[in-house]
Amino acid sequence: MHRAGTSAVTRTVNLLGVPIAAEEHLKPGSGANPTGFWEVAPLTELNNDLLADLGADWSCPPPLGPGWIDEPEISAQRERARREVAAAHPTPQWVWKDPRNCLTLTFWLDALDVRPVLVLVHRHPLEVAGSLATRDGFPKPLGLALWERYMRDALAAADGAPLYALRYADLLADPAAAVRDLGAFLAARDVHCSPEEASEVARFLSDDLRHSSFDEEALERDSEVSASQSQLHRLLESLTGAHEAFQCPELPQPAAASSEVIAQRRLARGDLVREVRTLRRQLQAEHQDLVDTRERLRGTLEKLDSAKATMKEVKHDLSLLQGWGRFMPARWRR
Repeated sequence: MHRAGTSAVTRTVNLLGVPIAAEEHLKPGSGANPTGFWEVAPLTELNNDLLADLGADWSCPPPLGPGWIDEPEISAQRERARREVAAAHPTPQWVWKDPRNCLTLTFWLDALDVRPVLVLVHRHPLEVAGSLATRDGFPKPLGLALWERYMRDALAAADGAPLYALRYADLLADPAAAVRDLGAFLAARDVHCSPEEASEVARFLSDDLRHSSFDEEALERDSEVSASQSQLHRLLESLTGAHEAFQCPELPQPAAASSEVIAQRRLARGDLVREVRTLRRQLQAEHQDLVDTRERLRGTLEKLDSAKATMKEVKHDLSLLQGWGRFMPARWRR
């Protein structure tokens, strides 16, 4: 989920030796994430487009029923997904983070020929909601509803895959131990990394990454936290650690109020989402036109270079003929 420590965990995996995208592909850091987001900008854009095609965005995810990836607009993005991943991640193994993958992982697993090893970082829902309130001005019920939706979808999509569920609190409380365990999990699943670098990686982490803290009883005391959200949090806590082939347990059904707050935001943002989607498609079309024009220009320049080389050879041959002509009988020269 957004604001759950995904940036810190992604950079940690990278520092253990797993390649990340080249710097030109990465989203730059900001005041919200001074140490970097470690997100691949073109892939985040594609995730945004997938959600926009469904009339939504990251802050108001749509209901995703069975077969949603076969919708024509979604299915049409498969080739783009393969192309963008190949460009961003040319190495055999790589780490990629985007909180939106909690929602769209099914699409990516369908589009790509990969055997994923998943790392799911989870954070206390009141900390997530508080961080969203600070960064985006979200009311607490929306922040909690989004946390619940993202975590539910992530657990369901991870079913059957090797998965390490990492508590963000554990990462900050004892970075060396958490990183060592995570590195060992990755190495045991043929991810080329160096768990022995755990102590070095721990220096990247600090308590400054955590700006609020809640105990387990805080959920029970908070009247804005639903019973299903408390149950989901306890379930995530129980799942912490390594899973060779994750089996998604039965998930608590979200309260109607949680689904409604997301639906209301989606309704309110509908016109903006459609406008952004139209602009994105226009920009994509213009970008493709520029790419096509550049390719045609490259082809023309290559032909011109070839013609120049041919002319040079012809001039050389003519000069040779002119030189030989001095030794020919006069009647041949005529």
